[in-house]
Amino acid sequence: MQFGLSDSQRLLQDSARKFFAAECPMAQVRHLMETDTAYDGALWSKMAEQGFTGIIFPEEYDGAGLGMVELILLMEEAGRALLPGPFFSTVVLAGSVLTAIGTPEQKKKYLAPICRGERRSTVAILESSASWELASAQISAANGKLNGEKLFVPDAAVADFIIVVARNGVFAVDADAPGIQVEQMSAMDLTRKLYSVRFENTPAEKLGDTAGLQKALDVSAAALAAEMVAACSALSISPSSMRKRANSLASRSESFRPCSTNVPTCTSKQKVPARPPTMPPGRSKKTLRTPCWPFRLRKCTRAMPHAPSAIAEFRFMVEWASPGRTISTYTTGAPKRQKPCLVMPHSIASASRVWP
Repeated sequence: MQFGLSDSQRLLQDSARKFFAAECPMAQVRHLMETDTAYDGALWSKMAEQGFTGIIFPEEYDGAGLGMVELILLMEEAGRALLPGPFFSTVVLAGSVLTAIGTPEQKKKYLAPICRGERRSTVAILESSASWELASAQISAANGKLNGEKLFVPDAAVADFIIVVARNGVFAVDADAPGIQVEQMSAMDLTRKLYSVRFENTPAEKLGDTAGLQKALDVSAAALAAEMVAACSALSISPSSMRKRANSLASRSESFRPCSTNVPTCTSKQKVPARPPTMPPGRSKKTLRTPCWPFRLRKCTRAMPHAPSAIAEFRFMVEWASPGRTISTYTTGAPKRQKPCLVMPHSIASASRVWP
C-alpha cells in the first residue's frame, strides 16, 4: 500500500507552487489587500486555464475530475502564497454544495461555468445568531422569493450568483436580482473580504434540501485546514513551537507598552530594573513603535473578541512577519530610518499565547 504522493500529484504540487510564486507574489497580494474586493480578473483567468477552478469536479461539467488529495495539495499551495480572492468561496464552498445537492441540469447551469472560470459564486450561511447549525437558519423562501439577511458572506461583491442556506432549503440567487443589497463588513483577513447580504422579495431558484449540505461543509473544512497548515509552514514554524517561543519571550523581563494611545483601558505596564545607558549622550534609545494590533497583548485589559479562526491568525502573522515588511522606526541623532522586520515582532509572539 502506497501512502506517499503519486508522480502526477507531485507534478500538480510543484506546478501550483511555481504558478502562485510567479503570478501572485507577495507584492501582488498586498496590493490586492488594499482593494475593495481583493479580486484580480487576470489572475482568475490564468487559474482557470490551469484547470484549478474545476479540479475536483467531473469532466462532464468541464472539470478536471481529480480527487480530494489533489484539492488539498492545491489549497496548501494557495495558503502558502496567501492567495487573495474568491477561489475558496467559489470552487470549494459553492462547488461542493452544487455537487452535493444540485440536479444534473443545475450543475450544467451553475457548476460548469465555475469549472470554466466564467462565473464566481459564494455560500451564505451565517446570520445574526452566528450559528453554524443549519437548523438555526431564520431566513426563508416563500413563492420563490427570499426575505432576510445573511452575514459574513465571503466574496459576495464579486459573485455572479449566491447560494443561500435557508430554513426551508438551499437556493441560488443571481447577483443582479432585484431586492438584493450587498454591504462590506469589517474583517481581519484582508485577502478574503466579508459582506452582509440582505434579501427583500428576491427571486431565488431552489437547489435542494439542507440534508445533503454536511458533506459539502466537510470538504470545505478539510480544504480550509490545508490552507491554514500551509500558511503556517510558510513561516517555518508549527503552532506548538510558536506558543513555546511565545512563553519563552513572556518569561523574560521586558517592558510592555500600551497597544495604542487611544485605548484608555490598556494601562498595564510591567516594571523592570533600569538598565545602564548603552548609547553616547545626545542620542535616544532604540524603541519599537507598537501599533494597535487587532488582538489582546499580554496583561492588556482591552476588550477585544477572540480571533475568529485559526486561519485568520496565521494569515495575519504571515503578512506582518514577512521579511521586508517595515513595521518599526528607530530614532537616533541622525534622521529617522526604517528597518525591515526580519523576525516575528514580539507583540505578535506574545499575543499568540492568550488566544484559545
